[in-house]
Amino acid sequence: MNSLTISIADGYIKLLSIDESGNVFQKESRFDFDFGNNPSVKIIEEAARNLSEIIDQTDGIEKNGELSTGILIGTDQTFLSVFPVDFDDEKANIDSHILWELSNYFPSTYKKFNIRYYRLNSYSSGPVDDILIVAIERSKIETLKLLCDYANVRIRNIEVDHFTVEKYLMKKHPNEISANKLMIIGCRKHRLDFSVMERGALRIYDFDMLDQLTYENSVINQINYAQSVVGSLDSVYVYGDANSERVRSFLQGLFPEIRILDESPDNSKFSPLHGLAMKNI
Repeated sequence: MNSLTISIADGYIKLLSIDESGNVFQKESRFDFDFGNNPSVKIIEEAARNLSEIIDQTDGIEKNGELSTGILIGTDQTFLSVFPVDFDDEKANIDSHILWELSNYFPSTYKKFNIRYYRLNSYSSGPVDDILIVAIERSKIETLKLLCDYANVRIRNIEVDHFTVEKYLMKKHPNEISANKLMIIGCRKHRLDFSVMERGALRIYDFDMLDQLTYENSVINQINYAQSVVGSLDSVYVYGDANSERVRSFLQGLFPEIRILDESPDNSKFSPLHGLAMKNI
């Protein structure tokens, strides 16, 4: 059975399929469907027809019967926040702290989110660690489920794109993940996402909106901060659609001591899909 992954972000849809022999098939198409804007049933049905046509035109996908897929959404469709938590506390108190944090931003709707969190291990000398919460409105998930139901596609799981790249790098660059300090930079049109892995553990996450500063200043600030926390970075991996080549060239010129993991533009913008596909195989 093929491992199929679909990404919907920034007005495009990407599909990636890996067959039983390990062959990879990729396709990208315009897909003007904003699942975060409470679309009507008519709009969802039209998008589902479009999705079915795109699937039919994509090589390497088994089209007999119901398809199963992993779905990726962009970080811009989620709420992300980093704050400290005392992990010596009881789990119920930690969960309550997380909900309280979310309620500060969404006082009337904070109970309508699906939430997961990552422990960042920033304070190794004690029980207090930073955590990253990733919250997705349930209405967005329900819209995606309805879209896929109309297109006769079963959803296996829904993940956030930036956090599946690690899985891809574990196979593509295993030494960089397991032994080194690696920064992952995700490039969108108006946003950069940053995370730092140290010996396979997520240590830092942050993002910048590029309507507030240039990508050059964003990269400089984030690398300087990361190196103040974990020490010298060994390598950087850059992926994404917009700005990725400019960010990569900028890094090579300003930080020659940091190894830039080489990828073709097509490989880099599909790396989140590779990561989720590998998880689902």
